Amino acid sequence: MPRQYIGITGLGHRVEVDSVLEAVDTDRLVMVGVLMRGRPGTWDPDFRPNRHPKPDVLPEIFGPQRNALNILHFTPLPRCDLYEHLCMAQELAGPHCHGFQLNTPWPDVGALVRYKSSSRFRRSAVITIVVQPDAVTDIGWNPKRIAQKLKAYEDVADYVLVDKSAGDGKDLDVSFTCDCLDAITTLMPNVGHVVASGLYADNVVEKLSGLLDEFTVSTDAERKLRTQDDRLDIAECIRYEQATDALFRQY
Repeated sequence: MPRQYIGITGLGHRVEVDSVLEAVDTDRLVMVGVLMRGRPGTWDPDFRPNRHPKPDVLPEIFGPQRNALNILHFTPLPRCDLYEHLCMAQELAGPHCHGFQLNTPWPDVGALVRYKSSSRFRRSAVITIVVQPDAVTDIGWNPKRIAQKLKAYEDVADYVLVDKSAGDGKDLDVSFTCDCLDAITTLMPNVGHVVASGLYADNVVEKLSGLLDEFTVSTDAERKLRTQDDRLDIAECIRYEQATDALFRQY
């Protein structure tokens, strides 16, 4: 099974990364999530600019710390050559980028196989497949059908993220998430589980305890770690990390 992590998405500066990595012991893996949309190398200042750093600063954000899992949260263009865009994005992100979370409905499996087996990059590259609202328009939020769709990614996915919120801070639906993880585990027993939707320091015990009774879950938090003007709140990030780390250690 892939390692359990505490994830923070929307980091945009090296000083932010250093602060969140230093907030927990070095044996706790922290997913450093950096956002990218569209064609690699471009920047869209009209879409959440405080969450999307300019491409030329990516190598400065991702560092070599051993407790960092440096993941580019990539929303590719529709109908792009996904393999080529993954390669372009990886080169822009620099040598310490460990892989991708693909914020797109059902990405091309063949492109992911090519990427993970390419001699251009490390063969241990991490891939996270995301189940979010735009991925279930044809099947609905049906846990068994979601797991059946995900089965196609069994050979390339390291983690699967179930996220009804998609960065908007909506509350985690614990019962539904549990049903999803149960169905996914049945068909894909070796994939890592990631949960998201409105996580922050004051609700991780309530939202995660029941899930941790049955599954080893990683977390990904974004919207509720930000200020009203959509800037990262480092103090809230550290509170969330430390509360989640303490909860994880109980299990």
